[in-house]
Amino acid sequence: MTITATKTTARTPGGRPWRARLALLVAACLLAPCVGSAWAQTYSPGGKRDPFRDLSKEQKKEAPKVVEPPPFSQRPPGLAGLLISEVAVVGTAANDNQRIVILRGADEFTYVAREGAKLFDGYIETIETDQVVFVREVFDTAGRKTTSTVMKRSS
Repeated sequence: MTITATKTTARTPGGRPWRARLALLVAACLLAPCVGSAWAQTYSPGGKRDPFRDLSKEQKKEAPKVVEPPPFSQRPPGLAGLLISEVAVVGTAANDNQRIVILRGADEFTYVAREGAKLFDGYIETIETDQVVFVREVFDTAGRKTTSTVMKRSS
């Protein structure tokens, strides 16, 4: 018995050769588990940055900036309108009950203040014989308040 192969081009009713249709059918069967089924893979960042996201298209968040104080002419009058950096300690005085400090402002006026006196950006925390401790309160654009301690010695 002899078998001879002959070249035939059998066509399906759609008009495509049967091998092309078979290739499309096999490709569809191979891709089917990956599309829309339990085999599909997704990335779960778990709280971390997605390493596959394009960083150049991401909007950068600006860090909150410190709110600048208004000009001197728009602040309240007196010691309450002066910044801690605008006053100099001239001297201190004390008796048995309390201590006072003599301050010279940038406006060339002299002020007498006690512990707890408010300035524009803070207050006087303590008055000692040779120095005054101020607490500076700074607000940023996000509304958060940060405090720092400033010590000034009498000049």
